[in-house]
Amino acid sequence: LSEMSLLGKAMVLIPFPQSAGNHQYKNAQTFSQSGGAVLVDQALLSSGSLENIILDIIHDRKKIMNMEYNSRKMGIPEAIEKIIDITMKVAKR
Repeated sequence: LSEMSLLGKAMVLIPFPQSAGNHQYKNAQTFSQSGGAVLVDQALLSSGSLENIILDIIHDRKKIMNMEYNSRKMGIPEAIEKIIDITMKVAKR
């Protein structure tokens, strides 16, 4: 998700329901609430919902542009450097 948001990509996210601590759902929900992604429950895949969601997005250029803008706002430039900096500070304690 971080790479996609740094690139400002609109996303359709289908979290794995058995992920540890349900972290995939929580991350997808955050991006969905920001407007950068659409969250699709895996249980809806057989109903044709995914196809309808994708077609809705594809046919609405303004929606894609808004999703891309909101996705980009979620990105954290230099994230790895920030993580390394925090880790080194904690390690020096």
